Amino acid sequence: MKVKSWLLFGIGVLLVVPLAYFVYDRVQFVLTAQSVTAVVDRVTSENDRCGRRRSRHNCTKYRATLSYEVQARRHHISVSAGTQRGHNQPISRANYRSGDRVSVKYDPARPARAYRNTFWDIWGAPIFTFFAQIAVFVASFAEQRRRDRL
Repeated sequence: MKVKSWLLFGIGVLLVVPLAYFVYDRVQFVLTAQSVTAVVDRVTSENDRCGRRRSRHNCTKYRATLSYEVQARRHHISVSAGTQRGHNQPISRANYRSGDRVSVKYDPARPARAYRNTFWDIWGAPIFTFFAQIAVFVASFAEQRRRDRL
């Protein structure tokens, strides 16, 4: 295989650095993290556009503010609480309600650093970076498409 785009190949190589950082960071986090139950303080909504480039549609995005206590200090994180098709959807359609309890993992050295205790909240950034790196590497070996102009 021959590199067709050295620029893309270089970007792919450079993406090794954030990927290595994310993996190291999350492994360290998982090894030392403590669990706590957070409470949903409030849920907010915002009108937006959702979907893929060719199938965009109006939607309402929800955010939940979770609060948890560590060493007599209260901490807060904001997490996605889902989306619904159409603008101005009621808060009752969100995935969380005020008062709900949610499992959270936090870093004991920095209790303000926390994630919902789900695979995607903890590992989403490293996985996304990995797939972006693979896509850039594949693109660097692909033939360039040329359009002939008449």
